[in-house]
Amino acid sequence: MSEARTSAPPGWYDAPDAPGQDRWWDGSGWSSLYHRAPRRSLFNPGYARAMPPGLNRRAAYGLRLCRKGTAIFLLVIVVLLSASVALPAGLFLPIGMLVGLACALAVAALLGVASMVLGVQAVRLAERLGGLGAAINAVVSGVFTLGLAAAALVAALGAFAAR
Repeated sequence: MSEARTSAPPGWYDAPDAPGQDRWWDGSGWSSLYHRAPRRSLFNPGYARAMPPGLNRRAAYGLRLCRKGTAIFLLVIVVLLSASVALPAGLFLPIGMLVGLACALAVAALLGVASMVLGVQAVRLAERLGGLGAAINAVVSGVFTLGLAAAALVAALGAFAAR
């Protein structure tokens, strides 16, 4: 398929410049999207090539990072709540445990920032690649994770300073 032949419908076609790869033809020209040519499977190559490009990868990575940051944040909260219930009044968590929890919250905050950055990049690419909803979700979830982790980190550092 060449640039001059525009009668073909959008879809995945053999990439003229990359053997063993498919390239997305948008109906008027080649995009920058490549993937491996379909392997033998239950579905014929025409079926696999009929599918549009998948989710915007940056949005998907941002969502994964955000889930990990939220999981870390929730784990820290569970540890703090269980320690506060288990410790008698007047006793505090060991300093090593507080430092470890503060580091975990810092990692959760950094994952929130990374999710926001990837989400913003995905929003910019969404017009070409699709996945605008997932990109916005990555940004909003990243802001949420960053806010929760930062608030908990400030509270943990305040408790550490009060000791």
